[in-house]
Amino acid sequence: MHSALSSEIDDACYYIAQNYAEDVSLEDIARYAHLSPTYFSKKFKKETGSAFIKYLISVRIQKACRLLLISDDSITDIAVKCGFSSANYLKDVFYREFNLSPRAYHNHHKQ
Repeated sequence: MHSALSSEIDDACYYIAQNYAEDVSLEDIARYAHLSPTYFSKKFKKETGSAFIKYLISVRIQKACRLLLISDDSITDIAVKCGFSSANYLKDVFYREFNLSPRAYHNHHKQ
């Protein structure tokens, strides 16, 4: 995934990849990595170049993009499968990231 990650951060990235659809918190991941939340947060950003929550959202949005292209699931179902708290939150993230709604992204990339 990233070059030269410490074992704690590499493990955390793996955990996120496996559990992105769950309600994952900074505290959960820090505990998993056997680090304090504050230290984990600083170490994660230093090693990955991304804040924990931005990294988590990035993983979730990548999964949502994939589902939008390969399935005909509803936006609500995709939001839930990818760990977003609601379809509206997924839509907000999509607008910020792509300046498109999830449905518009689906329609544009399916053509």
